[in-house]
Amino acid sequence: MKEKINNILKNINVVEWVLLAIVVSICFVCFQFPDILHTGGSSITYLNGNIRNFYEVNKKALGSDNYMPTTYILFAVWNILIRVLGLIKTPTMAVGAFVRMWYKLGTSILYLATTILIYKICKLRKLDTKTAAIGAFIFASSPVGIFSQFIFGQYDIITTFFIVLGIYYYLQKKEKGFIAAFAVAVTCKYFALLVFIPLLLLREKNVWKIIKKVFAFGSLFIVETLFYIGSEAFKEGVFGFGATGYVFKLGLNNGYRTVSLFMMAWIILCAFSYFKEVDEKEEFEWIIYILNILSFIMFGMSYWHPQWLLMAVPFWSLGLIFHKKSNIFMLLDALFGVVYIAFTVTAWYGSVDQHMFYGGIFRKYVEGCLQGKTSMAELLGITDLDMLFSILASLMLVYAIFTHPKYLAKDEKEVMIENNKGLAQLRYLPGIGFFLIVAFTCLYMNMTSVVTFESGDSVNIIQTMDDSIVIEQKFLADSDTIDEFSIKTATYDRKNNFEIKAYLMDLDGNILTETQFNASSLKDNAYKRFAFDKKVKVEIGQPYILKFVSEGATDTNTISFYRGADKAEDNLNMEYAIIGNNEQPYDISVRIFGDKE
Repeated sequence: MKEKINNILKNINVVEWVLLAIVVSICFVCFQFPDILHTGGSSITYLNGNIRNFYEVNKKALGSDNYMPTTYILFAVWNILIRVLGLIKTPTMAVGAFVRMWYKLGTSILYLATTILIYKICKLRKLDTKTAAIGAFIFASSPVGIFSQFIFGQYDIITTFFIVLGIYYYLQKKEKGFIAAFAVAVTCKYFALLVFIPLLLLREKNVWKIIKKVFAFGSLFIVETLFYIGSEAFKEGVFGFGATGYVFKLGLNNGYRTVSLFMMAWIILCAFSYFKEVDEKEEFEWIIYILNILSFIMFGMSYWHPQWLLMAVPFWSLGLIFHKKSNIFMLLDALFGVVYIAFTVTAWYGSVDQHMFYGGIFRKYVEGCLQGKTSMAELLGITDLDMLFSILASLMLVYAIFTHPKYLAKDEKEVMIENNKGLAQLRYLPGIGFFLIVAFTCLYMNMTSVVTFESGDSVNIIQTMDDSIVIEQKFLADSDTIDEFSIKTATYDRKNNFEIKAYLMDLDGNILTETQFNASSLKDNAYKRFAFDKKVKVEIGQPYILKFVSEGATDTNTISFYRGADKAEDNLNMEYAIIGNNEQPYDISVRIFGDKE
């Protein structure tokens, strides 16, 4: 074993792995989405001996648990140490940095284990140690993989690991291992079903054996369901969970019913797998092709959560590793990473962006600094998410079409990834580097400014702008200076073209500073930041007015401000909106920024 490890180490490029480790480590400690805190915290209930009433206990403590028991059991096994040490005793999401990183370390070990499986698959295809190590690096350094596991920090790697383990057994014709691995995977995420059936049908043509193997595949799911079927909290949390519902939304309406194109494409793929007679020598290439087609069906033809794409990374990676023109796919990976990051931080504005600093080890140093002057989405200024989503879907389709067996290496001599090591090293840097630069820039800008006023959550829009109507916000200053503001508006998904003037005034009507901008610069249903012509000094605790006046707005060339919820009369506290000289029981959706001297 020692000799084998030494042989691998001699054949890897230490520099590229060290650089990857540095980037991954920065992502690992700095960012984390909070969902893992719910899952990790829920698992403690098993360690406290609450087995039958697991879902009921957690529903009271944390809210509904949405996954089958497997995920929580795996987390419980990993969390034995922190439970024994008393670092967490009851189901809770309020945990320290060490526990947060402990949760993440467990899933990261599975990421490493999946990387090793990719290496083993490469070795099964008779690649030499050096080329197989590069293949493992291709998976480990995927921009989507790094983001999903080490920035977003979810647990989709559990499903991904068992899917890849199942494929590893499948390639060795170890049928029991193949079925068992997928049986575990499907209890973590149902996507495993979409992968298992086409692979089964590609090799098994006997109908009765297919039925038997599908039943074996679903056996663990059935056992877990029967064990908790009497639990209302289980049925409500697991079977009432609707996060994947929009996967089936793309469809053709025939006037009476909608045909799901997602379901249609998957069924056609299953039929293709069944009727396709594959020569054993070509089976591996057809497996890669089917898996990449499946990736497009799962994620190119439906909406997704950003972490879900991790499940497609092994398929894309295998397509890249064994492609005759792997250099092109490495460039596509780099492009995909940048567009994926830009789309994600904009589409999930306010959660999957700079707010993930809250889950990292520096939480106590950045609290209060992430909702300040700007956000990652505002820095990027992207207005057309449909275009970005279309690019991502198109690239997935390219992966699918051009991993057809005729484009793939037939033997180890045709594998070209060793000739493209530079691209392999760098392809993750544009996307991940892009995220890190924008995230830390956003953090810096917010730490060097303060929010002197911020309205509550937006709940509605107020009337459209009119040249005869003045829109104002009265507020109390909480800074020594004021220099910028951002507003949330509805543009009605069009480019409006009229001027808006913004004035900062005292209660006597004196204009302290002002600015002017065109309505065409505003983003639909999003905040947009503007700077005043000059920074002005104000007095903390004193009332001021932010006033907006339009020039050239019409019924079809106008925008609306968003507003917060109605406030209790005794909670207005000199802060409220004024629309057409009429005081309102709410604030307009605005943030005002300045500095404390």
